Amino acid sequence: MAFICVIAVYLLITAGITKSLEQLYSGLICCAIAILIIFPVYFFTYYEINEDTLIIKSGYFYKNKIQIAHIKAISPTHNPLSSAALSIHRIAIYYNNGKKITNEFISPKDKDEFISALLKINPDINIKNI
Repeated sequence: MAFICVIAVYLLITAGITKSLEQLYSGLICCAIAILIIFPVYFFTYYEINEDTLIIKSGYFYKNKIQIAHIKAISPTHNPLSSAALSIHRIAIYYNNGKKITNEFISPKDKDEFISALLKINPDINIKNI
């Protein structure tokens, strides 16, 4: 994504210097692509606790449902890997997906309240250094 933004800025700057319409249009297309990818992630990322299920939604395409009873542990993380988290101040949720223990990185606004809501449903969740 950063690569598309760098190309867009480069094309727009050089279009202004060289007065090239082709570079201007290419830069605008790159900007449009970046906007179409970034804005939905920013505006459509949320976490919802629905009865016994944690629903994680990000952008148009990513949706994950985790049975709260399958959550094993929660710990703080600053892992920068791509995830459904809008902040680098994240929590890692470790859960059994039926095959193995896996994780999901999220960044709820009020981490303590979010974790408390999960613990009400599954008090066996191991909370690590929060």
